[in-house]
Amino acid sequence: MDDERNRLQRERLRLMRQYRDLKEEINAAEEFEREQLGFLEEAGLQAGRLASIGVFPDKNVAQLCPVCLSKPQNPPPSFTDMAALLDSLRSKLQPIQRQITNVREHIVRLHSRLAELRHQIDQNWTLLSAATAARRAIAEQEDSYRQRSYVTGRITLYLQSRQELFGDEPLEERFAATKARIAQLEGKLGKEAVEDKQASILNAIGAQMSQLGQELNLEYSNSPLRIDIRRLNVVADTYFGPVSLDKMGGGENWVGYHLVTFAALHSHFIHEKRPVPRFLMLDQPSQVYFPQDRPIREEMEQPDEDELAVARIFRLLNDIVTRLAPGLQIIVTDHADLRDEFFQTAVVERWRKGKALIPSSWVTSPERQ
Repeated sequence: MDDERNRLQRERLRLMRQYRDLKEEINAAEEFEREQLGFLEEAGLQAGRLASIGVFPDKNVAQLCPVCLSKPQNPPPSFTDMAALLDSLRSKLQPIQRQITNVREHIVRLHSRLAELRHQIDQNWTLLSAATAARRAIAEQEDSYRQRSYVTGRITLYLQSRQELFGDEPLEERFAATKARIAQLEGKLGKEAVEDKQASILNAIGAQMSQLGQELNLEYSNSPLRIDIRRLNVVADTYFGPVSLDKMGGGENWVGYHLVTFAALHSHFIHEKRPVPRFLMLDQPSQVYFPQDRPIREEMEQPDEDELAVARIFRLLNDIVTRLAPGLQIIVTDHADLRDEFFQTAVVERWRKGKALIPSSWVTSPERQ
């Protein structure tokens, strides 16, 4: 198959060279024909002009001016000279005419040979394409044989090593058990099953949010709460319709519902051993209650509503950490300083009177200037 294809390729190169050479020969012949036709046309024009001397029957009349019949000082060529020139032109025109006819016949024969070569080239291309397609089919078939041999070898190896892999356990029983396991896993991964499990988890988290919201005395906490997973929002389902977080009042509710949502989510993550970092960082959750310059309450004074609300927040955080210990750490930076024992026990550092997270020496050191 390869020998035949190589032969056809060599033949195609030979035919293409002959075709190119023949085209150049035709172009040269046609150029020669155009030159001869140009000469024939010009010579014929000159002969036509000289033929007009035949209107003068008297050969001597050519010595007189045809207008005034006077004898010119510089007489034109004689009648005899012009007649001789005319005969010479006519004698040259006849062989040129025959030559042009021969050239035209030669050009026709060349075009016929060119058409034949074109036909041979087309036949060669058809045979070469068929040989290439046959060679490709053979290669694909050989590749298919190789793949079959590879698969057969793998199957043979598997069957030979089956005893070492599975012992005497029947393959039919192992196949049935594997198929049942696949069906079980597909059931868990099914869209409806995933959606049902997600809804169940969100309902459990929402129930815990409602319980924690009641401990903070938040508005709408008596209604079922849930996380809208599509909008990433907290929603209370009331008798009058759903109420989203942005419609639940002021900053106290927003802070409170963020806290109960974080607490419920971390409780779920820890209980289910999910790969989520086990700490929560909060910055000034009491800011909506305690401004930065709020004076410290005297020991004998009764706490106001704002301080009681802040106390509920920190007591809730303390209860969550205690309940989930040692699975969760909550780090809080805040201006509030409650007198409750659980709060004072949890205080690690007080950054006041020049003492801060970043030491002042770092700011004023020469290296920092």
